[in-house]
Amino acid sequence: MRKSRVYGILAGLIVLAAVSLALVPRAEAATVSRIVDGDTLIANVDGREKTIRLLNIDTPETKHPSKKKQCLGDQATDWLAERLPPGTPIELSFDEEKEDQYGRLLAAVYEDDSLVNAEIALNGLGVPVTYGPNHKFRQEVQEAHESAKTAERGLFDPQIACTMPAKVQALDNLTEELPQVPSGTDPSAALESAIAIMEEFEVAAADLAPQSLAINGLAVYDVPSLETYYADLRTSVEKLQEKVKSRTSALQVSNDEWEAEQERLRQEQEEREAKRRAEAEKKAQQERERQQQAQRDREAQQQPPRRTAPHTPPPAPAPTEQQPTRPQTQAPAPEPQPPAPANPSPKKKSSCTPYGPEIPYSNDGGYTGPRYGMPGGKTFRKCS
Repeated sequence: MRKSRVYGILAGLIVLAAVSLALVPRAEAATVSRIVDGDTLIANVDGREKTIRLLNIDTPETKHPSKKKQCLGDQATDWLAERLPPGTPIELSFDEEKEDQYGRLLAAVYEDDSLVNAEIALNGLGVPVTYGPNHKFRQEVQEAHESAKTAERGLFDPQIACTMPAKVQALDNLTEELPQVPSGTDPSAALESAIAIMEEFEVAAADLAPQSLAINGLAVYDVPSLETYYADLRTSVEKLQEKVKSRTSALQVSNDEWEAEQERLRQEQEEREAKRRAEAEKKAQQERERQQQAQRDREAQQQPPRRTAPHTPPPAPAPTEQQPTRPQTQAPAPEPQPPAPANPSPKKKSSCTPYGPEIPYSNDGGYTGPRYGMPGGKTFRKCS
């Protein structure tokens, strides 16, 4: 091979290497000055203070002008401040876009050959993101993120109260407080408790809706990389919500049935009571009538007997002269009487009264004389 040809190949390789180095951003040495938040720091780069925004990682906000401080935002900031204290030498590696619209350097930060961007994700303090064409470090950050989810670290820890998993777990715990449908007992208290739990559940579940995440410090979950994870959590919430509604509805039915049964028993009791009162009133009336009759009988016994005239046998008839008994014969036909005179002479009226006034009994101080055989205590007088 000719020497000129060898030189030509070498020259081509040098040009290609130069072009490759021009296309791939070079790493730059820097020194940490201070930490801004979980994914932003200030570093001294070539003697100038530069704001560095870590690529392919997004941590919860702590200083956003329009968003509430997010869950674990302070923890992410504290972690990065401890990981990269001021004066720590770092190496910055860039992707296609070196700066964003705010003039911040977009870089991967290495410290002792370890990608700090991925370390944040590994501790569950941030989630993978890709802005524009900058995806060079996304894969390494994504793998660290999946490891954090599996291990339930940071934003995926159900034991940290502000996280989404913890809030879903709290809803699950709330459903466990639902009272069981009682059997044969008054369910009104259980129903009241279930309604209170359902109202509390509805409020808590609404805080996990997509439109509520930002105002409840959960905006970090509303990113494409957590779309499936968030959807699974929402499905769990809906199942728990259905459980609460179902249990409350069952208690409502039990309460309605209980009230209907109590009303039936109350009506039966009223009917029995009315019957008892009627029977008692009937017995009382009978007793009053018995007592009234007994009172009348006592009063009748206490009245003095009425005086009545003693019975006196009538006097024996006066003896009369016995007429000889004659054989009964047919009476002869009466003889015709002469006609009475046309004007008979008037007879003189007698002043004799054959019967006198009633003669009182002798036992009353009255008459003691003979009665001449006349009954009724009257005087018999003969007229002459």
